[in-house]
Amino acid sequence: MSAPVKVYAFCNSGNGTDWQAWMAIAETGHVITTHISSSRRWGIHDVGPEWKQSAYEDVLGEGVEVDYIVVDDGQVPPDEVREANRKLGEIAALQESAAAS
Repeated sequence: MSAPVKVYAFCNSGNGTDWQAWMAIAETGHVITTHISSSRRWGIHDVGPEWKQSAYEDVLGEGVEVDYIVVDDGQVPPDEVREANRKLGEIAALQESAAAS
């Protein structure tokens, strides 16, 4: 059996306000879901695997075990996760450019 996929939940903007943008991102760099929430507690819930099960299955596959990690206030996921996300963005931009030509 494979190890659980680490998924990081964090407040992307609005930390400490009542309009917080929350994101769940897999260790592979794939964004699973986002949500605008009224507080940290709701943000953690709103992007969680129980609440957004279909989004998790769409990205990770059905039945994949998740290690749900909530990032500390004001922090972001580890550098390697953000770098993986950046690379995915570059690949998507290249594919879009190739499709347009």
